[in-house]
Amino acid sequence: MDQCIAAALNKQIVVELDAAYLYMQMGDWLEKNGLSGFGDWLRRQAREEVGHAMIIFNFLKERGAAVALGSVRQRKYFFTSVKDVMDKLLAQGKHIAGTISKLIDLAQTCQDVEAAVLLAWFAAVQLEEEELVTNVLMRVNSCYRDAVGELREIDSELAQRQETIPSLLKSQRKHGVA
Repeated sequence: MDQCIAAALNKQIVVELDAAYLYMQMGDWLEKNGLSGFGDWLRRQAREEVGHAMIIFNFLKERGAAVALGSVRQRKYFFTSVKDVMDKLLAQGKHIAGTISKLIDLAQTCQDVEAAVLLAWFAAVQLEEEELVTNVLMRVNSCYRDAVGELREIDSELAQRQETIPSLLKSQRKHGVA
């Protein structure tokens, strides 16, 4: 196996594990904010990313290449809303798709057909994941638009509401007490 592609695949292992850490943080934030379904889904996504790292790890080992694991960045993300989480999730997916695309180009340049086939599978998986996240993000955005629209409707109704005098005061005014 060409050392150049082996080194790049070793770096991709770290990219996959980094994504797993991010997805766990996202899932934790969502669960803390009452969205356990989202949290569970992101934990599954994290396990999938770890699985991707293991596929690459095993691929390198089977081909006799050295495995040189890099460090996963320690970073703390801050999220402000479900939409913010989904936007960052989509951005992470696009980042991974970009790294895979570069790896495919490298595998083709090195004429490593086996690596190119493996990476084509990763590209297909990534495309499916991006499509799912895009659809979820569209639904989340729709919820925000609907919620804002609903708030504006309530705001408009309340703005048009006339001042009312409670029944007891009306009765007291009618009888000259208030």
